[in-house]
Amino acid sequence: MPGSSNSDARPFGYVVNHFYNDPSSSSLGQRLIGLNYDTRTYSSTQEEVASTSSNYYSFTKTLNEFKLHYIRLNETKTSSYGLENTIKRDYDSTTGQVTEETVTNYNSKGESETIKTQYKYWWEAYNTNRSRNLLTMPIQTKRLVDGTVQGVSVSTFSGSSNLYPDRTFTWKGTGSSNFSSWLSSTAQPSDWLFQSDVTLRDNKGNATESKDADDLYQAVIYDEKSLQPIATFSNARLSEVKADNFESNDLQEGYPIYWVKSNGIWVNKENTAVFNSTSGSSHIFPSPPPSRTTGIFEFRAKRSSTLPGWIGLNFRKYSPDQLSGLSLRLKANTVALYNGGTLLKSMAVTNDEGWNYYRVLIEGNEFTLYIDGIKRFSQNLPSTAYGYWSFYGTQMNGAIDDFRTYPTDALAESFGYDKYGNRTKTIDASGFTQY
Repeated sequence: MPGSSNSDARPFGYVVNHFYNDPSSSSLGQRLIGLNYDTRTYSSTQEEVASTSSNYYSFTKTLNEFKLHYIRLNETKTSSYGLENTIKRDYDSTTGQVTEETVTNYNSKGESETIKTQYKYWWEAYNTNRSRNLLTMPIQTKRLVDGTVQGVSVSTFSGSSNLYPDRTFTWKGTGSSNFSSWLSSTAQPSDWLFQSDVTLRDNKGNATESKDADDLYQAVIYDEKSLQPIATFSNARLSEVKADNFESNDLQEGYPIYWVKSNGIWVNKENTAVFNSTSGSSHIFPSPPPSRTTGIFEFRAKRSSTLPGWIGLNFRKYSPDQLSGLSLRLKANTVALYNGGTLLKSMAVTNDEGWNYYRVLIEGNEFTLYIDGIKRFSQNLPSTAYGYWSFYGTQMNGAIDDFRTYPTDALAESFGYDKYGNRTKTIDASGFTQY
């Protein structure tokens, strides 16, 4: 908003802020010095059109020999062109946590609606001796409108030593709105509707598998340090999926996949699995070696346009570390499907030695190949009970990146990050990459 060169002229109105600044006031006032407690907005005619005022609550807690003081926002009142709103918070005298938040909205006629949110915390149900922890999470959130309970959500834990929630429920609106079956081993109360269950966590506490009320599973694979998710899967269990973006691992003991190399040709270079040999051959395969006869394999790949060998996917193998079964071979200027040494299908492609996105779909014995989102060919496969798979290279310079595999009825999304943890790319369920 443009102003004026004259500080006394206020052609477009003005704002006045008030702060606590009296060091001789009470102990509470001294702790509040510098905090804003009142803001008023005036029009060009000096009419007050909006205001916000706040008051605070000082919570004191003794930990060992230290006396700690915490400032809590107690009440905030706002007014704007005749519409008023008040937010008031009540705190537990032992922990300083919010027990109830009351929001009152007033219209221009003075009519009001009051919305209350009440909280119950982890320590209250699981370990009352741990009330000293000010950061224990809410386990029950209850919402009331004008005194009537409108909704309650609950998170349960497996025991008094577990600080990670397992199951969640919502109140059906019948019976008591106060949940009581806090242990996850307890049978589900009849008045509560199951919402979700965390079925697996990694050693850092990240939820890696969960299921919803329809018994549909979600799986998440985290990076080497368990900080960032590198792939998420819908309608799949963690045991059914694999993914790797090859960032910050060495292909020998990388997380989340522990790759095994049949020799030292495969390396990690610039966050990519690189195969570089004009004479040798090599596999990399996950350990323990998974089995998959059907499903989806997706990966980005590039290779030389002049060397005679190939790089690609070897699948339906009877042994994880041998070239057997079927193979999708990315050659210099062709893409071919082989059963052992027998060619099943081949097509010529233009190879500019850049990256392409490959999607292999195996449903029953039907093989379908997509390149950069376009269907290129289908082929009926021989039946087999073998399901080992690996990436393979021989007499070729090439690379593979952004790999994921999952069941045909699941969806996947994967991600990449820079060294600071900032997300740099997203590959959606269609294989489209956004940077």
